[in-house]
Amino acid sequence: MKLRVRKTPEQDLEETRAELAGARKQSARWQARVTELEEQVTEKENLLILRAVRSVAASPEELRGLLDMIRDVKNFSAVMTAPPVPEPPDNPDITPDAITDATPDFITDETDGYPPDDEEELGNEE
Repeated sequence: MKLRVRKTPEQDLEETRAELAGARKQSARWQARVTELEEQVTEKENLLILRAVRSVAASPEELRGLLDMIRDVKNFSAVMTAPPVPEPPDNPDITPDAITDATPDFITDETDGYPPDDEEELGNEE
């Protein structure tokens, strides 16, 4: 029969610290592997793009035009998918009749749109 030996809190703390150090080393190894794999993916994607570009029988100017068209479509779709500008809230106090009623008479008269300078323009000749 085995006897269980109790650890002191200090021993428990040291074991946890050692486990943490080991986990950090593993984490650093995995992070390095992730970075390496990301670089490989980017390199392989670039190779595929390069092969596709070379397979197209077009001049560099034609390819630039094609890329510009693609960029324009992306920009256009970004604008089209932007959320709409909200309309101002309805104000029940402002109606077409209220606007007409608030318009000064000299604007609705058949004048040049400016207030009359003297009585003659009002038609009050004496």
